[in-house]
Amino acid sequence: MAQEPEKKPSNQAKNRAPVDEPEPVLSGRMVIAVAFALAMSVIPVSGLGQYITKTTPETAARASWRVGQTASIHLTVVTSDYVHLACAMKNSAGKDHCEFKNEREKFPSTQPSPVDDNKLHILQPYRTTDRNLILAAGLWAQPQVAQRLHDEPPLPSKEASLARFVIACDVKFVEEWKDTMVRWKQRERWSNQGTAMVTEVQSCEILEEEK
Repeated sequence: MAQEPEKKPSNQAKNRAPVDEPEPVLSGRMVIAVAFALAMSVIPVSGLGQYITKTTPETAARASWRVGQTASIHLTVVTSDYVHLACAMKNSAGKDHCEFKNEREKFPSTQPSPVDDNKLHILQPYRTTDRNLILAAGLWAQPQVAQRLHDEPPLPSKEASLARFVIACDVKFVEEWKDTMVRWKQRERWSNQGTAMVTEVQSCEILEEEK
């Protein structure tokens, strides 16, 4: 029996374009994009979003600070700052002065004060959330901050577990000091931190999400 000749594919079959597979309705990248968009819309109204907003506030621009003016400033602190932060300057601003008059000597006390007044007239150095240097007295005497200090005493054995928190304060700029000598921790070296605004604290509020 004669063999049938093998059929060759027609030119039409050769030139037929491959059929594209249908793309899934939600590809992997699409799912990620949708999830990200949903998260961005939910975070601002969630507890996390409120916490992020509260812990990253803006301070009034440093260029606008003038002696005699008032401003709202934001600081990040921890209760151990009450013990560690100090400045060494011979100047005084009314009743307020640094703990030290120079790098070795404490500032002389001119009038009796309560044993525990939460450093009502002792100036301490702080950095605002945007890194501007101020000197402030009486921060720890403000009601909410004083309560936090009472609830989280800066005992040496517990310092590692203390949490930082953000406070908003209304202050008045009373003087501007140059060559401000500060130290950020007890027994550390003093360092010249340049110009600092001396502030009179008028009120403070803790800005943190309630637990």
